Amino acid sequence: MLTLLAGEYEVSELLVIDRRIVIAGSGSAETILRSSAPDAALVINPDGNLDLSGLTVTYVADSPASVIAALGGELSMNDVKVTGGVVDPETGSDGHGLAIVADESPGGITIRNSFFQSNESIGIAVFGDSSPRLTSVSVTDNAVCGVCFFEGSSGVLSISTVEDNEIGVGSSGSSHPLILSNGITTNTVDGVLIEGLATPTIRSNTVEGNGSIGIEVPDGSTARIEENRILNHPTGLLATGSARPIVEFNDFGGNEIAILVASTAAPSIASNNVTDSSDAGILILDEARGLLDRNVLVGNPIGIQVGGTAAPIVSGNEVTFGDQSDGIGLLY
Repeated sequence: MLTLLAGEYEVSELLVIDRRIVIAGSGSAETILRSSAPDAALVINPDGNLDLSGLTVTYVADSPASVIAALGGELSMNDVKVTGGVVDPETGSDGHGLAIVADESPGGITIRNSFFQSNESIGIAVFGDSSPRLTSVSVTDNAVCGVCFFEGSSGVLSISTVEDNEIGVGSSGSSHPLILSNGITTNTVDGVLIEGLATPTIRSNTVEGNGSIGIEVPDGSTARIEENRILNHPTGLLATGSARPIVEFNDFGGNEIAILVASTAAPSIASNNVTDSSDAGILILDEARGLLDRNVLVGNPIGIQVGGTAAPIVSGNEVTFGDQSDGIGLLY
């Protein structure tokens, strides 16, 4: 076990972990490891097993690097702050706080009570078939994305704060993480972006005040989006392309448009509460299809509007207007 007392430690060589190592500092605000090593501060190899706690790892060189790269093996982090990843301006690679490339070992990767801040690309980037457990993490002020899952990755992001990134949480490729009980707020573009054929489950999160869209599904995903609070966006949920998400038991409130479905998307939108939108509750446009069933819409100037050649199945919805006298229930 390596114990680091409070203070700053300058490191100029890459630290490669290829066996069992425990590194414990005096707290992430007290023990600072400042790395100028090429490529990364820490690399965990497939035979490595790193238990890291109680310190900040910050990358201070100008060359492209991710701060910590887990290439396999086992990694446990508690009360660790990771900052300073530098993106390659030519390729767009590197620049992550934590890059998880593989996770095939029995103990896997567990991150808790840790902070990923001010990296030039992604706070936590998950690749391959990795399946990390990310609990009570704070992911803020990263230039591209807070937590992004790529390729066939999975895992769980829970009880965490993801705010002030460009994209809060991303899921692409064939990734299928569980995004559970997080606060995903004030990101500059999307709170959650689901691309490609990714099939995440987005459950019981508060998605609020993101700059453009709360949850965006632009491709062919069949993601499950359920029991979330989606509040105060220009667009709460946007489904386009051939998206087929299942959207159930969510509360949409205070958005300009709560739900917008366009292109050939065909989501199943059922048993949601849609309240106090400034422009419209649910808009179904272009050639969109899908199902609108048993939703409750209150206080929206337009409850449900269907335009273009869209032809959703609309059944069992309840549309009322509170104090608004010019509300439209169903407009074709």
